[in-house]
Amino acid sequence: LEKLEELYRQAEEAAKEGAYPFANALFRYHRTVAFLSGNSITPLILNAFSPVSLEFWREYIEIFGEASCLERLRAFTDCIRSGDGNRACKLLMEGLREFERRTERTGFMRVN
Repeated sequence: LEKLEELYRQAEEAAKEGAYPFANALFRYHRTVAFLSGNSITPLILNAFSPVSLEFWREYIEIFGEASCLERLRAFTDCIRSGDGNRACKLLMEGLREFERRTERTGFMRVN
């Protein structure tokens, strides 16, 4: 948990530096969550596709804004701290679904 708190603080600082540093901080945070959960495969996949992951997080930040992203990250961290993994997963999925809904209008993620 100390590691996640440190990564959260780094995300707060990175948010002040712009979208790309903040995207990198969000990427590191979520990759670390996967690793600390005992999942050794997902962090490897994330590393292999880091340019795509970073672009995803940059777009996520652009759509939701820094403050909203930090608020969701704080809530996610709080869920982990309280041992509520189900709520953390639900929060992540809600954010991903909302991102998908909003990007349908903008064409980001469109493949044709």
